[in-house]
Parts: sequence; structure tokens; C-alpha cells
Amino acid sequence: MGIGNMIVTEAHYGTETKSSDVTAIVSKKVLLGNSTILVNNNTMQGDPHFGVRKTLTVTYYEVQDGSKILTKSALEGESLDLSS
Repeated sequence: MGIGNMIVTEAHYGTETKSSDVTAIVSKKVLLGNSTILVNNNTMQGDPHFGVRKTLTVTYYEVQDGSKILTKSALEGESLDLSS
């Protein structure tokens, strides 16, 4: 899958009880050609739940195959690879 052919429909960073909508942040990274996203408070531009380890969850699809919706997640401190 080419990163330029991907549309991010939803991205959230946080915990089950407190999270931030980071769809615009992740979409911009994808548009700039970044298929691997470092998951931390700096790259997600804030800490929605101080002192608790957070998760980035991204839902997206390929332009050529809009019927195949994918969701991937990574924990704070990890990298999320959307290209594989």
C-alpha cells in the first residue's frame, strides 16, 4: 500500500476514559509521506491523561479499495507503522 493512497478517517490518542481526537495530526503526517508515526505526547501535541500510558488508534482505508477499512494501534513510546 502506498502511503499517498491512504485516507485517515479517525485517530484517537489517550486512554479509555480520556482521549483526544488527533485525526488532523495523523492525516497531515500521512499526507507528508510519513508511514511510521512515533507515538508520544509531543507528536500527538498534548497529554490527554497525565501519568497514564496512552494508545494511538488510527482507522484508515486505501483509496483504491475503500471497502477495506483498517485499524491499527500502538502504545505511547512505540511507533505505529501504517504501511504494512
